[in-house]
Amino acid sequence: MRFIQGLERNAIWGAAACCLALVTLGLVALQSKSPAITIATFAGAAIFAVIGVASYITGLRQGPDKGAARRVFIKQPPEDLVAYFDQHTALEATRLTEPYVGKWFSVSGPIFNIQPPNLGGDFQVALANQSVYLYFEKTWLDEFSVLKKGDVISVVGRITRIDTLGITAEKCELEEQPSVARPSTPALAARPLTTDASDVERLRLECLQASVAIFEFLGKREQDSPPVTFRSTHWEEDSETYTKYLFETVARYHQEFGAKVESLRNQLDKRGMTTPTIEIYYEHPTNPLGIRALAQSLGALGQPAGPSQPPPVL
Repeated sequence: MRFIQGLERNAIWGAAACCLALVTLGLVALQSKSPAITIATFAGAAIFAVIGVASYITGLRQGPDKGAARRVFIKQPPEDLVAYFDQHTALEATRLTEPYVGKWFSVSGPIFNIQPPNLGGDFQVALANQSVYLYFEKTWLDEFSVLKKGDVISVVGRITRIDTLGITAEKCELEEQPSVARPSTPALAARPLTTDASDVERLRLECLQASVAIFEFLGKREQDSPPVTFRSTHWEEDSETYTKYLFETVARYHQEFGAKVESLRNQLDKRGMTTPTIEIYYEHPTNPLGIRALAQSLGALGQPAGPSQPPPVL
């Protein structure tokens, strides 16, 4: 059965042509009493059969249908592939990871976030503590509509990109029934809050470090940004590509900085140091501009004297 499914259309059509020629020949030979009709039918059936045999042989030589190519799975865990970019230059790491692009992989973990569908209907799922960005087609929306943050899922997907920020995969599928048993989160050790100068300086330093890290993240993302100009003949395609880039940027920001920024905001709020910009964007920055505004506000708070005025709300 697998052999027949792998044949090209030429082989299948050729076999069908041969069968049709033989059936036609048999029916005419049984019913016709005219030698001329019988001879003409023999000639036509012979030509049809020759064409069919030629098509069949051509189809066999062409081999299996490319669209029915089997999935090749890699054995390396995602973190090993991303580690290439820590151990090598981006140019060399891209070359070393190129053989893995187009292959399939499996990954499991708790859901960190599920983004709304883009213009094409695809939506992105990010897993907690893993640098993987999984794109599902809209046919999977029903399954994910009942899942929550922390539900453990197992996924298979086709790798389309590997870079310093993680692995992007498309055509993803749920491998098995998701588990709603959420992993327990260890309680953070309570730290007594003080308002002395040393504690405030520590908090300012953490804000400054977070700001620098976020700006570095945005710089890397800008290197991968698609063109902002939308071609009139490919407007929908270009718009979908750029929207996908924006969703992916926000998802990666949440995965790398979301928990840290929320912790900083809570500490700032208890000391009366938070700003309107932080209050607007710390939970949902919505796009790279919001992320940049948040980083600017944290950086301003990180200065030793603090901001003379709250940064403008963008």
